[in-house]
Amino acid sequence: MLVNTLFFFLVAQISYFSIVGFGAMFSNKSSENIWLDNFINFFIGLILLNLLGQILYYLNLNSELLNLLIIIVGFCFFLIKVNKNTVYRVILINIIFFSGLLISKLHEDWPYHFYFIQQISLSNPIIGIGNLDDIHILSASFFSFVQKFFYLPVFEFKMVLIPVYLVYLNTIIFLIQNIFSSPKKLSQIFLIILTILSVKLARISEFGYDYLSNIILLKILLLFLINEFDKKNNILFKNFYLILFLYAVSIKITALFFAPILIYFFISDSLKNKKINFFNKYNFLFVFILFCVLLESFLRSGCFLYFLQTTCLNESLVSWSVDFQRVNNHSIHVELWSKGFFIQNSITDTKLYLNINNWFNIWFYNHFFYKIFEFILIPIILIIYFFITERLAISKKYYFLLFASILAIMMWLLLLPQLRFGITIIIIFFISLCLIFLKIETETASNKKNYFIFILLLAIFFNFKNFNRINNEFKREDMHKFTNFPFPPEKRIFKTKITNNSNKYLVHEGKNINEFKWFIIIN
Repeated sequence: MLVNTLFFFLVAQISYFSIVGFGAMFSNKSSENIWLDNFINFFIGLILLNLLGQILYYLNLNSELLNLLIIIVGFCFFLIKVNKNTVYRVILINIIFFSGLLISKLHEDWPYHFYFIQQISLSNPIIGIGNLDDIHILSASFFSFVQKFFYLPVFEFKMVLIPVYLVYLNTIIFLIQNIFSSPKKLSQIFLIILTILSVKLARISEFGYDYLSNIILLKILLLFLINEFDKKNNILFKNFYLILFLYAVSIKITALFFAPILIYFFISDSLKNKKINFFNKYNFLFVFILFCVLLESFLRSGCFLYFLQTTCLNESLVSWSVDFQRVNNHSIHVELWSKGFFIQNSITDTKLYLNINNWFNIWFYNHFFYKIFEFILIPIILIIYFFITERLAISKKYYFLLFASILAIMMWLLLLPQLRFGITIIIIFFISLCLIFLKIETETASNKKNYFIFILLLAIFFNFKNFNRINNEFKREDMHKFTNFPFPPEKRIFKTKITNNSNKYLVHEGKNINEFKWFIIIN
């Protein structure tokens, strides 16, 4: 058990450095802030791995050994290109937060996500996968192409949750380091965000791709704040905003709720520095990501954007085009679920229920008080404390950020008002209040000792919560009993049967499977 845990940790740590290494090879440029460099290099490296995973899948190059080789190559890039002064602190923070990755119970959406990861890791490429009987597979996350690299020799799929954890870890590392080196006001904002992540997102199984997408969006906020308090105003950050936003949307389409805030960030940075460099590698990377995302949607569904019917080609032109009515039905089902239709019996007419006068009270008493109110208590308490202890001064320049966050929240509330879809825009609403009312301090935070004590308490709480959970999972007698510690459970729900080394897919009624030597078409 101990040896497996140490090996699990070692794979996670090497993978983190590997991803940073790929990003460093692409960026090939450093700033004065090594932590900012690693933060940027990580998400650039992650996106590059994602794109490489997609390319290898459609080239039908699936191999555990190849996956292992690619991770090792990235680690070698790290050893060659990256400043090693941060290594020990990164390892220490990973040790502190690693208990969040030790899980036995997975989130409810995991079965169909895992099915897609399994398919792209083991099988020939499938064109028209949206025609499978389970419509969920159509929206399976683009991030799965990163996770396919963690199908490794001997351990098979035991490591596939590592990249999800690393996205979380990268954000935590950046926040902790910058709390001690940023201006006082920015340190307080980072402390609020760190508290939310440590207390409310304490284990990976609590969040699927919805939360992952929100953490990617949160990285945009962190970059904006760094740029806002930096007199140099890095013009490349606008490129990073667009790249991260597109990547978040590719992971989960609900990231589109962030659009009003993205527009504000982009305009705000442009007003401070009107210079725009169109011909740089990050713009080309954005275009290439966009091309790959559109291509993925097209190959899955026959639509360039599977959620917009106007982008779908007729079945006479593209044989694997999906029946868009299935997409509409699924969208309505998700909206009904998010607004509490399935937890009440008083209204059975779905159209009638979606009137805000009917669903709002049910949602308010069952979801807002159960999840959202508990979530927003953290920023409310910390902001009140800062308002009491610090000088207040109204900054009108952030009124538009407040307006943009309210607009984003209204879009979220009217369409899919589940906490998992709106975490980042809710956080930004509270951060905008800090920016408006807290007096701007330009000097570095002076009370580092208090920050250290507070972060230490957060780490203790984080581990107490997780070790208590792990202990309880060992004692369970149901399917979620921790029987394969430290790895996630091996028992999955498959939508495919494997006999004689061949796959039998459950396709939608009226659709056929056409198998070719290198790929499969479902039409």
